[in-house]
Amino acid sequence: MVDNIIYHDNNVLNNNVYLSIIIPAYRQGQSIRTDITNVANAVKQITHDYELIVVVDGCPDDTLEHALKCEGGRNRIFGYDTNRGKGYAVRFGFQQASGKVIGFIDAGGDINPIGLVTAVQLLHDSESDVVVGSKRHRNSQVMYPLLRRLYSVVYHQMVKIFFGFSLSDTQTGLKVFRGDAIKKSLPYMTIDRFAFDVELLAIIQRLGFHRFAESPVDVNLVFPSSIGGIRPIARMLMDTLITMVRIHKIPLQTTIFSHKT
Repeated sequence: MVDNIIYHDNNVLNNNVYLSIIIPAYRQGQSIRTDITNVANAVKQITHDYELIVVVDGCPDDTLEHALKCEGGRNRIFGYDTNRGKGYAVRFGFQQASGKVIGFIDAGGDINPIGLVTAVQLLHDSESDVVVGSKRHRNSQVMYPLLRRLYSVVYHQMVKIFFGFSLSDTQTGLKVFRGDAIKKSLPYMTIDRFAFDVELLAIIQRLGFHRFAESPVDVNLVFPSSIGGIRPIARMLMDTLITMVRIHKIPLQTTIFSHKT
């Protein structure tokens, strides 16, 4: 846990909400209020028993100031001074969450939050442990820069070889999980930046949660990739390799008693 938290919402709605959605945000001052509103409107189509947990991952701009204007009711806002990475922000949000179903969606509006409705419904109907939003789902609508597509294809093939996932996409910023899968995985999560999705999915699988499903997403990413450049890509590859080695140190569990969310 960071020691430079500058805003920490201690409002806990209750200890048994149905749905917790994490919104990690960095440099989203212009869009965060719209993001919160749009995610809330989507989530209300699923349930009114929810919480939105906004985690402002470093404060070089006015993102936290704008997010706080949406605080209250079912919106919980957290912020800390130093940028630590999306993986850290999502993990921080997981630690605050109390939902039977826990998910996250990227801030910035690149992913239409209506995808959360489909993902949560699929999690329930299929009794899955994890539902991953996939850009390669046949019903997905995707506008994506060519270079980012190339990164994604190469990285996906590497991940498939290393971890044996049956998924067509691990990196889209919309995922939902059974709450107990997240709570059991949290002690083992360490990656703060871009490879955190793969680490989380690998841990969940290692712990015996094997029922993964994919849902369609509507993605409109017209700006250059945030992972561009040699250094971030090298770090992502290194974190992935470290995860491949470290995952085998987690006690293998093959049986999880299932229950409907």
